Amino acid sequence: MPSAAAWTARTSAARCASRPTPSAAASSSGWRCDVAVGQVAEAIVTADFDYEEGDTGAFTPALRDIHVARVTSKKSKYAFLLKGYERSPIANVRVADCTFDGVENPDILQNVKNMTFTNARVNGKLA
Repeated sequence: MPSAAAWTARTSAARCASRPTPSAAASSSGWRCDVAVGQVAEAIVTADFDYEEGDTGAFTPALRDIHVARVTSKKSKYAFLLKGYERSPIANVRVADCTFDGVENPDILQNVKNMTFTNARVNGKLA
């Protein structure tokens, strides 16, 4: 197993905002593995389709097949802040073998489909 990278981030350890281009609007997927996060101001993983201009762009963003594995964090406002569109939900989010400590608030999950947790803990409790 590769060694974890030590991260200190301002707002989130992984962030996706809605500024899709025609090619990127069709499909986006991502992985975040083996990361140790100290403290972030907002969420460990953020995807917000309502970022800046909101739902006014020419292309519909799509975000799916997200895999978050072996990520640890010490302090954040949320573990996950995910805001998709009703017509284009964030889909297939898999979280495995993660530990999120010092999380101040419950996750914000809007228009998220198929989010699964395997051996993931938030503030010591199984998610």
